[in-house]
Amino acid sequence: MRQSCGQKCLVDARGQRRMGRLIQADRRATLPEISTRYNRGMQQSICEATTRTTLRRMGYNSRRPHRVPLISTINRKKRLQFARAHQNWTVEDWKNVAWSDESRFLLRHSDGRVRIWRKQNENMDPSCLVTTVQAAGGGGGGVMVWGMFSWHTLGPLVPIGHRLNATAYLSIVSDHVHPFMATMYPSSDGYFQQDNAPCHKARIISNWFLEHNNEFTVLKWPPQSPDLNPIEHLCDVVERELRALDVHPTNLHQLQDAILSIWANISKECFQHLVIYIYINNGVVQVYVNVDLTLVEERDLVKYLKPIQSRKLMKGIKEGLVTLNMELVSAPDPSAPSSPTPWSPNTTFQPPNQLLPSPPSTSSASQPGVPWHVDFRLNWDQVSSAIRLRVEKEERPLPDERKAFVVVLVDQMMQHDRNPTRAMCHSVVRNIVRSNPKSFGDIGKHGVTAGDGCHSLLQQVKTRVENKNRNNTLAQRRRERRPCTKLQEAISRRGQTILDYCATLDNPKIRDVLACYDPDSDKAACILLLLMLYFKEPKESLMLEVDPCATAVDFNTAELPSTPCLIIQGDMMKPSGWLISIEGHVVMGPHPFFLHGVAAFFSRYYVFNLEYPAAGSSTLEFIQRCFLGINPERGSKTKKWTTMNPHVSTLLRKLIDFEWAS
Repeated sequence: MRQSCGQKCLVDARGQRRMGRLIQADRRATLPEISTRYNRGMQQSICEATTRTTLRRMGYNSRRPHRVPLISTINRKKRLQFARAHQNWTVEDWKNVAWSDESRFLLRHSDGRVRIWRKQNENMDPSCLVTTVQAAGGGGGGVMVWGMFSWHTLGPLVPIGHRLNATAYLSIVSDHVHPFMATMYPSSDGYFQQDNAPCHKARIISNWFLEHNNEFTVLKWPPQSPDLNPIEHLCDVVERELRALDVHPTNLHQLQDAILSIWANISKECFQHLVIYIYINNGVVQVYVNVDLTLVEERDLVKYLKPIQSRKLMKGIKEGLVTLNMELVSAPDPSAPSSPTPWSPNTTFQPPNQLLPSPPSTSSASQPGVPWHVDFRLNWDQVSSAIRLRVEKEERPLPDERKAFVVVLVDQMMQHDRNPTRAMCHSVVRNIVRSNPKSFGDIGKHGVTAGDGCHSLLQQVKTRVENKNRNNTLAQRRRERRPCTKLQEAISRRGQTILDYCATLDNPKIRDVLACYDPDSDKAACILLLLMLYFKEPKESLMLEVDPCATAVDFNTAELPSTPCLIIQGDMMKPSGWLISIEGHVVMGPHPFFLHGVAAFFSRYYVFNLEYPAAGSSTLEFIQRCFLGINPERGSKTKKWTTMNPHVSTLLRKLIDFEWAS
């Protein structure tokens, strides 16, 4: 047999395995670096050309790494929760979302390009990615703009000539967002999307959205998720058009004019394709790195796979042996034979082997981590037979039958929430109308649909909810608006950090308080004492200890201060009750729970717009900023400080450093 001719390959199979290990250790190594590292300890050295030829034979090529957001583990979980809550949204749902964001365009663009060695199927491997963070910079300056759009039309693009703070953003929201949402979504079924920038989460912005929550809903957005926002891709279109200009802008005014001109000429097909892309692209959230797969739990798969399949998949995820391939399949028609159907805007996104939802005659429980109104299923067994018969015949129920249907529907909804919001009601009604459009939809005789087809039924449902709660004041109060609940959550979340930090301080009085603290002590009372000792403020400036059996008639007006005072019955560490006095008169109490007393005591300063007493201003401002989240940029309710109290600022900084250190 004739032997092969030519020189023998310098890198055999063993050498290729060695070179592969070098690539896995450092993806960004250059050809000279790889050659030098390979030649160490080898009897026969190779040149750069041989290294390049060997790498190509092994399937490695020099590529630019994919750029993905730098996402923490906590925010990965929040992104997964967002995906669970919106996994059943269709294209029609995403059409009701108005997307917004700020973007900065630089006069002179510069990017630090990095190249890596990878194979064709390793583009999303963690070692082949480059993480990015949002930052502004670049030579020559730039132009900051704010824009928004939806499926229906391209919204305004507003240049921002100064720093975007809460006040400037409020003017944008009131002048541009409100008219846009009112015009595009007159049925109050629109969603406004914004990211979690500090100016977007300011108190004045939240209050404005709260006042207009009956007109549209603010979409709860996961942090560190610019990749999910299609307007980012729209800004990338503007960026590419800027670079493709024959005459590049030479100053900021020309740059701004060019950006506005490009934005106005974006085609409708372009931004509509981006909305559909959000629906197609793995439902909602992309999995960028293998670490994201570790956040998947077996309960997330029970809806789609059998138990044994779920366990096998979870085992493969933990061992890193799983590659997920998602499919787009059309919603099957029971009357039609099964056959593959090409994708269309009305196609339903489903994972492989997904089980069909239960028929409308059964009621299914909500999946863990998903809001109840998303997976709400009406129990048709409780609906009258006359309505069910009309629904089966695709006929419209009579007015009396429709009212009876609304009564049954609201009763089932109130089993999940005593006072569902308009957005919750809209989610439930929308699913019912889509399942039975001819029976409950706002469709005319000639097939003309009014709005989204569910406004009249939504109005009846919301009216019924308000009618059921007209005498129930507890159900009318939103849980998140009650300051006592917020204070309780804040103390349970940050209270232990304050206790642990105070344990490290060399202060005899603080150590005495901590020595008296035991599991039976009141945590809120102990934290309040520690704060006053830390700020060196007298306890008598805010609180007064009295006999456990004392009542309002036992106090002398001369003994009580004119400012609000929290009167504690019994031992401070284990109070049996509390009262509140204002201007020397007891106006509340006695009541048993001390935390309720702290909330009522603090609310007196805000309800009556009173200044903090100078002797207790630091403690009250710390409660305001740390526990209640009331964080104005300047000033507080005391004349002593024109800006934020420096003692409070120092303690907040030390607590943050202590949290990171521990």
